[in-house]
Amino acid sequence: MKYFQKNKLVIGICIIFIVLCSAFITKIIFKPSITEIVKNNNIELTKIAEDIINNKSVGEHTFKNVWEISYHENSNTVEFFCNGSGLDSETYYEGFYYSPLNKPLGFQGENVKFIKYSKGFKYIGVGDNWQYTEKIMDKWYLYKAHF
Repeated sequence: MKYFQKNKLVIGICIIFIVLCSAFITKIIFKPSITEIVKNNNIELTKIAEDIINNKSVGEHTFKNVWEISYHENSNTVEFFCNGSGLDSETYYEGFYYSPLNKPLGFQGENVKFIKYSKGFKYIGVGDNWQYTEKIMDKWYLYKAHF
């Protein structure tokens, strides 16, 4: 009887592992990267961003693979939030933003002191807080933020 229960446990763990691996692989294979989203939809995204800036409101704008669009009046930028998760000190956000002045900005359009890092810029805040931004093309940047 113990042998049968042990095998059920092993089979159960294997099934969970397979399901998790499948979900992870599907996400990697079928979800376009942030860079691809911007480059493949640049004209449409620019129209959306400029409309939001002109109206100073997101209004009814939505876009595929984007969870939320935000307008930040302090920097006149439009942010497209694509992914994020976590609780408390393990929260991260990913997306891209439109910067009409073509300059890198921090999360939610904040001015932060970036340092050159890899292909872009990194800001290291208090504790384990950090932000990374990288230019995709003129006026478009990707961002990753961890809080």
